[in-house]
Amino acid sequence: MFGDPDVLVGEPVRLTVESELPQLDSESLATLGPLVAICPATLLLATIELDLTLRLEFTNGVVIEVPEDLSFEAWEINGPESRLIVCPPAGGPGPGLAVWL
Repeated sequence: MFGDPDVLVGEPVRLTVESELPQLDSESLATLGPLVAICPATLLLATIELDLTLRLEFTNGVVIEVPEDLSFEAWEINGPESRLIVCPPAGGPGPGLAVWL
């Protein structure tokens, strides 16, 4: 989570640290060390690509990309206030994001 708004991400996640792509596996805590590289950086830019990939760029050069998932909600942005943007499953009932303002 990154404060107001909160960003929740699922899997798979692509993490780039200094141009390298470390392997991340939420089932193995030993592989999640590169996520520590984010702290104490500040979120610089958040974009949603045409293929619904969420891209988060941090001031220390770390980049997190969360692509659309076929079966699950890949990511969501909650806030500020009651706003909510959700990337629904790609196999869901229609293209595009689910947005509540």
